[in-house]
Amino acid sequence: MKRIISLAVALFTINCYAIDNTGTGKTITTPKGDVISFSAIGSKPVHIANSNTTKTIAYGEEKPILLNGNAIYYVKSGDDTIDNSRNWQQWIDAHIAAEKKLNDAVKKERKQLPKGTYYYTMKNMVINEKGELVYYETDGIVRRRYSETTRHKPGRLLIPEKLEKNVNDKLKATTDKLTYTTMIAGGKATAYYNYYTFTFSVK
Repeated sequence: MKRIISLAVALFTINCYAIDNTGTGKTITTPKGDVISFSAIGSKPVHIANSNTTKTIAYGEEKPILLNGNAIYYVKSGDDTIDNSRNWQQWIDAHIAAEKKLNDAVKKERKQLPKGTYYYTMKNMVINEKGELVYYETDGIVRRRYSETTRHKPGRLLIPEKLEKNVNDKLKATTDKLTYTTMIAGGKATAYYNYYTFTFSVK
């Protein structure tokens, strides 16, 4: 139950960000041929104190907004044309299933890892209208002290190199095969954005 609540909170948090999809930044083509366009990074003028000068700085981060030319859906509240209660439940169920698969994939390696809390974060996940995970970004497995969270920097602790590679290889192979329930928005299947952190502790 505790894990379900944390997943629900994560879903609410990540989808409350305002995404500027009026302009596009970079466009990439995945190894499987999917074309993904990202939002443009914003810019704003900043006055430099005591120098009487102004410079333009970049802010925000790129988010996937188009998959093969079609809009990527971001789960939001307040739109009564979309059954988000169904979408949220499907999202939670899918991540619980993903967590089991990822746990099983590194069951052997977990017994060899040094003490700590481990995170494997997948951000900018794009799931197509068939429920297939077609794109995501990750920094690989990260080891931290028990008292730290992903918001603390620095905090990345060493993992034996060979063991780290084995864990990352297995997690990537499993992640690449993950499937999700189709997202229904406006009465039809649509590609959508997601985010997930697989975490576990070794004591």
